[in-house]
Amino acid sequence: MFARSLMLNGNWETIISHRAFGVLFAKPISFMFPQLQKLTLKWFTGERLWSFVDTLQNLSQLIELDIRFLKGKAQDTLLTKVLAANNGQLTSISFDQDSIYLNISEENKPALSSNIIELKINVTQRQMLFRFLTWIPNIRCLHVHLNEISDSPVTKQELANLPSLIHLIEFKLHSINLVWTFDEVFDLLDRMPILQKLTLDLRTSDERLINGSNLMVVLRSPLKEIHLFIRYYLPEQNLKAYTLFTLEATRPLSIGLLDEIRHRVLIYTIPCGLRSIILPGAIGKNMSCNWKYMQQVEDLWIYEAASLQEIFLIVQHFHRLRTLQFELANKSELSTMTTMTPPCVLSLPRLLKLEVFGICELYDLISVAPRLNYLSIDYACLTVLLNDEPSCTQLKQQITRLDVTDWIDIEFNVLKSVCKVFSQLHHLILTMKDSKVIIDSIVLALFAYWTGEYLPSIDIKAPPSDEASKNLRQWLIDNTQLTATDSFGIEYKDEWFALWL
Repeated sequence: MFARSLMLNGNWETIISHRAFGVLFAKPISFMFPQLQKLTLKWFTGERLWSFVDTLQNLSQLIELDIRFLKGKAQDTLLTKVLAANNGQLTSISFDQDSIYLNISEENKPALSSNIIELKINVTQRQMLFRFLTWIPNIRCLHVHLNEISDSPVTKQELANLPSLIHLIEFKLHSINLVWTFDEVFDLLDRMPILQKLTLDLRTSDERLINGSNLMVVLRSPLKEIHLFIRYYLPEQNLKAYTLFTLEATRPLSIGLLDEIRHRVLIYTIPCGLRSIILPGAIGKNMSCNWKYMQQVEDLWIYEAASLQEIFLIVQHFHRLRTLQFELANKSELSTMTTMTPPCVLSLPRLLKLEVFGICELYDLISVAPRLNYLSIDYACLTVLLNDEPSCTQLKQQITRLDVTDWIDIEFNVLKSVCKVFSQLHHLILTMKDSKVIIDSIVLALFAYWTGEYLPSIDIKAPPSDEASKNLRQWLIDNTQLTATDSFGIEYKDEWFALWL
């Protein structure tokens, strides 16, 4: 085959034939795709990726590896193994933001990966960031998501050992759980002498770090682009007066939004070029009607919102969203929309995924999102949605993936409605409120009540009965219209029941 780009889905291995599995997952794929240049891997587990990397050999044109939705657990040496894949010929490796964070043990000291020019990665600790910087001397583009939660500063020895990245022209660091100091950022950026594009999404209580003139002194070369989003935590006394001083100090580089509840200012460059952003619900009231500084944002997460009104006050300013997640502070009470003056005008023409934590009415959101196809909500919110006919009408032809948490429907009344309303589903995921509930009857009810042309793939976080577990495939054949000649995959693994048709 002469394909230059290929996508493999890790879930396929349960439904494809053994012969196809051997070709795509077990043997060197150079036999089938000798001219491959880019390979995309979706929904692989860390364990599957570990073994699959060994099949990437002698692909003379393969230079780009794009890994998305990596799940499960990964060995500490997975990153070094991926960096060396395809006989060390890869130049670009990317782990998306939906992939797990990788760990790198201190004992892991691989050979230099001089081939790597572009790397996008998620790691668990900043010491790991400092560690793998020594492995990639020729890196030109580096994006890092750091998940560490700590107030401890970096040691001087760690900073002293940082290498000079003399080829790096683009650097992005997302680290909102660590409290960074000016000295730490200075020492990191000082190792990047020809940097042209910088993005920092950080947390700090160091006033020097949010002073625009200080930051410019750090950089050795003039930047073509700089994008900042810094959560600056303030002393509690004289908060408003201190805030005015702070905002003056950052100009003209940035402006800020006051978050009084958390005693901090959210400081960002104008315009803010970040693609993903996290905001507290209370910040919406501080955004003016003409606020338009984050038009590039595609992924928005709003947390601890007191009401739907707070959500709308923020969302009205974002028109390019592809993913919207929001969390209501009170997740047990129904949040309804009331008349707002002036009214919020929402426009979400690109929104694909909506994830809701809490109970609320959704019609005003989904009615302005014609491309929405992925909905993630809890069981209580789903029942509200199913009782609203306009919402059901809107979603009937749109939603292809539905995730529901805290599922408690024992008599299947809600399940019947789901089968009727979401008839275009490709994937249904249920997380049971009681994880010990036996799910045999739920699976069989889906077969009985489904009204669409094709039953979706099903994932349920709960176990089947002991009887069904003896031979899941035969149990399903014995209790549904499926036959032994039908192609489908079924398994119970890591507390998840999965069925692919």
